[in-house]
Amino acid sequence: MKEVPDSNIRRLVEHHNGPTNVARMLEGLTYQEVSAWVARGWASPMHALQLEKIAPEGMDIRDLLSDREVVRAQEAA
Repeated sequence: MKEVPDSNIRRLVEHHNGPTNVARMLEGLTYQEVSAWVARGWASPMHALQLEKIAPEGMDIRDLLSDREVVRAQEAA
């Protein structure tokens, strides 16, 4: 799977210094799950509300949810 370099989930994870820190902030997640989101380029929509709470300034839920559509469009092209 090709990693998506400029996804919003990647920016969020980098903002918090890695998937381990993000997983600790969100109960019930492992760093492996967060790493998988970064690798595929989008986070699980099920966790979007939780992620929005820890998003860097200027990022909101729409940005996080748009990642999936961007990746799907790239795959379809």
